[in-house]
Amino acid sequence: MIGFVFREFVDFVETKFGSQVLSSIRTAANTPEVESFDDEAEYDERYLFNLVECLHRATGISQNDIVRIFGKHLFARLVVNYQSYLKPADSSFEFMQQVENLANRQIKQVNPESSLKLEYNPESTDRMIMVYQSCDEYTDLTEGLMKGCIEHFGEKVVIEKEEHAEEGQSSVTFSLVKIF
Repeated sequence: MIGFVFREFVDFVETKFGSQVLSSIRTAANTPEVESFDDEAEYDERYLFNLVECLHRATGISQNDIVRIFGKHLFARLVVNYQSYLKPADSSFEFMQQVENLANRQIKQVNPESSLKLEYNPESTDRMIMVYQSCDEYTDLTEGLMKGCIEHFGEKVVIEKEEHAEEGQSSVTFSLVKIF
């Protein structure tokens, strides 16, 4: 996972829960100083999972909910920090399709062996199916990022999630429906 995500997680914890909670979970997680991480460099994702687990113990919030809430926060930060990568979009669905194209290209460029695949299938202007396939478990982060995107565009969208498991690979189908 890239350093930018770790740094944003530390910022998220400090902003939402305070510097005391951040200090406490860092000590408990026994992770490296995330502030020294290079935004573009790859780091062991277990560091982030350790921080999430420690935040769960400190707050009582489920790990899944922490990751989804962080995903919403992360989306807002990605818009600010990586805006030049994205073309203007008029809706969350249009934006998600742009992200799909960019993410799949970037992932394959960084790691040609990656099993991560994002696929968006717009059914109409108010319905979309998103399939997330990976051997990693980032579905809660993906859901949080989608919710952050929807919130960014001021839309009302219902998200339904259906999980599928295959040998060594998991996939989740997100069905998105705009409410007018």
